[in-house]
Amino acid sequence: DERIRGACIDGLALIGAKGDNVAIWALTNRFNTEARNLRRSAIKALGELVESNDPEAIESLLYALEDSDEGVKQAGVAAITHAVEKGDDFTIRRILATRCMSDDRK
Repeated sequence: DERIRGACIDGLALIGAKGDNVAIWALTNRFNTEARNLRRSAIKALGELVESNDPEAIESLLYALEDSDEGVKQAGVAAITHAVEKGDDFTIRRILATRCMSDDRK
C-alpha cells in the first residue's frame, strides 16, 4: 500500500541518523517508483539524512532534478541545500546543467 510505504519513508527521515548508509540506500531506491508522492517523500527524507558534501547522495539528489514531476524537482533542490555548503561551485554548475533550469514554456 502506498500510504504504508510513505509512512515508512517518513519514519526513516525521523529516526535515521545523518549518514546512515542503509537508510540512504533504501531512500534512493524509491527514486524510481511510479508514485510521484513517494519519490518526493524519499527525496525530502534523503535531504534530512545526508551528510554535508556526500558526493553519492548529492549525485542522487541531482538525478531528482531530471524527474518529470515539478514537485519532485522542487524537493530535489530543497534537499540539495541540506547536502552542500553554500558556494559549492561544482553543484551549482550541475544544477544549471539540468532540465530544472530550462524554460519549458514555448
